[in-house]
Amino acid sequence: MIHIENLVKRYGDLVALNHLNLDIKEGEIFGLLGPNGSGKTTAINCLLSLLKYDKGEIYIFGQKMTPDNYEVKQQIGIVLQNVAVFDELTVSENIDYFCGLYIHDKNRRRELVEEAIQFAGLEDYRKTRPQKLSGGLLRRLNIACGIAHKPRLIILDEPTVAVDPQSRNKILEGIQELNRQGSTIIYTSHYMEEVEQICTRIAIMDHGRVIASGTTEELKKMIKTGETITVEALLLTEKQLQDIRNLPHVFDVHYEDQILTLRCTGAQHNLIRLLNYLQNQDISFGQVSSELPTLNDVNDLIETGFVQSSLRHTISLHPMIQEIAVSETAPSVTSCHTLLDSLRKICLMHGIEVSYYKKLFQTVENIMLFIEKDDIPQYLLFLEDVFPYMEKYHYQKGMKKIIQELQHFIKASTYGTASDRALLLDYQATLEPKTEKAIKLEKEALAQIKETTKENAHLVSNLHSNLGGLYRINGQLDLAKRHMKMGISLLQQYQLLYTNDSIPQINNYAVLLIEIQEPDLALSALQKLAQIIKEYNSNHCLDYAQVQESLGSICLITANISQAKTHFKKALKIYEDIWADEPELIEEKYQAIQELYPQAGIALAKSILLTKH
Repeated sequence: MIHIENLVKRYGDLVALNHLNLDIKEGEIFGLLGPNGSGKTTAINCLLSLLKYDKGEIYIFGQKMTPDNYEVKQQIGIVLQNVAVFDELTVSENIDYFCGLYIHDKNRRRELVEEAIQFAGLEDYRKTRPQKLSGGLLRRLNIACGIAHKPRLIILDEPTVAVDPQSRNKILEGIQELNRQGSTIIYTSHYMEEVEQICTRIAIMDHGRVIASGTTEELKKMIKTGETITVEALLLTEKQLQDIRNLPHVFDVHYEDQILTLRCTGAQHNLIRLLNYLQNQDISFGQVSSELPTLNDVNDLIETGFVQSSLRHTISLHPMIQEIAVSETAPSVTSCHTLLDSLRKICLMHGIEVSYYKKLFQTVENIMLFIEKDDIPQYLLFLEDVFPYMEKYHYQKGMKKIIQELQHFIKASTYGTASDRALLLDYQATLEPKTEKAIKLEKEALAQIKETTKENAHLVSNLHSNLGGLYRINGQLDLAKRHMKMGISLLQQYQLLYTNDSIPQINNYAVLLIEIQEPDLALSALQKLAQIIKEYNSNHCLDYAQVQESLGSICLITANISQAKTHFKKALKIYEDIWADEPELIEEKYQAIQELYPQAGIALAKSILLTKH
């Protein structure tokens, strides 16, 4: 039904789809999984001919998919994550409008609209406008609009995000009913339990290609409830086999053709126990793989970049982590560059909501302890990119260790560039409790850079911004403004406003502008930032929510209560969607915003008094 062959899509140097191959059979509920940035959305957009691709072919219903193949497009229904309905129209009118894009016969359309209303359980809300609906009902309306014309193929992108359990169950039951009625479903979700419940076959994507696929049962065998460990190229005596059988938590051992397969209970450290035994016995071996217990575990490890697909279609330890665990000699920066690059990518791209950061930091600390530093520039780059991520989590233990490492190589030797020396001083300033000393360190960091170039502009911008922040804390507001403004100016000059660092820089600058009674300039700066985030990322991400929250705060201070409510509403909607499974975070955010109102009143009163005097 759907055939994707050798699909390649590039955005400049970024390969979004890397020779993707995928087949979806008619009548399936096909789960498409993967972390953010894995290529899922790009693949769907290419499938729908919404994006041009560099190489490959796509066939749907046996026909080659092209932008003008309307015969195929009319048989496709799309339900996107972001609700797309008209606030001016009622529930019935919305469904009728979207159905009318495909069905022109009024009588037939009337029948289909009524069926869609009943299907979505919206009988009591026919004349209700979307803004009056709860989140769950709004999602149901979104689905009804996408499927009213009874498409042969339905694409559902995260349809249950931020809905109540009752609505979620209703939606899942509805998807299965659509499938029974003859529709093929492509389903994307981050909820593994949903995928296991409704999907007949699953593909897991990462870095633009499928790394694991199969039916739910096949994947369950691949990631059994117990742990399955496989060691290849292994010569064992009968006594050694018996010793392995006697290891804790091992309940089944199979040894054939120099391949050892162990089945263990779900206890921790099974692999470590086995590897320790093999090393103590001086037994050499080849590839090691561990099959994981749940789909959630698979997804988590994929997101950390620590797994890959082996030729035997199992989920394996990342080969570089394997090397660190079992190598007879110390693994080196050169041999482990793939692992280091994976970790750097995580630190540079992931936000504060990531749940596995402690494990990641432990891995980084182990690398610092055990790795052979045979490529110092690459090693320094790795440490320098990890440090800001640790700072997000206030992980001072790890930050101090990185500073010690940088000091060892930069101060005690000839290693390191001017940028490396500047970064070391900047990181030391981060941990310096005394503001005056921190200011001195940041000034020394700036002094290391003799000339601003395209290569170091990002760093120089950050240094100016950090120095400005310290001057603000120290009450030197003119100097704070000068350096913060210089930092943002460099981002503009070298076209770096789209980087993650621009967000805290502009946010901090806006806070300063408010403090020095220039709220209009603060408002303008944040509005520009919101546009940048929307253009380069999305208007439904944490960064965008935080900027909307800041805009709301400024509007409060300037007594624009109505506009403040609008910004806070936008921010809270995003927080509610992203933190749907963490209600305590949403509650904290509600409390924080509520507390802004009396604080803003005090600030406004002070401003009026100062103006009068």
